[in-house]
Amino acid sequence: MKKYAIYYPFGGVINHFAERGKHEYELIGVIEATDLENAFYKSQNDFADEQFLNLKKRSSCVGDIFKDLETNLLYMVKGVGFEEVPPTLLHYIDWGNHMDINELHHKYSNDEPISPMRD
Repeated sequence: MKKYAIYYPFGGVINHFAERGKHEYELIGVIEATDLENAFYKSQNDFADEQFLNLKKRSSCVGDIFKDLETNLLYMVKGVGFEEVPPTLLHYIDWGNHMDINELHHKYSNDEPISPMRD
């Protein structure tokens, strides 16, 4: 059995179009599987074993990343199959996830609070 780390876009967002450089990823857990396809299968709540169900996360889907912990290679789930992706993909930081825009706006302005813009 091999170990795979599973990464979801920050906050459980779904990266529907498997776009690179538009989402920050967070580690949601590690599972054991025979291969990459088996790891994906085991991360589906309908078929998951207790190991994945205990994570209390949604099923893995398009745009999620699996890291083979033996080879350190990363694979993004595509519409069909997987695509190897560079490790730098896990280093992208969406600063909007880590700042309170209303707090910053209030600090530097006397205007009313603003709503964060999201794409």
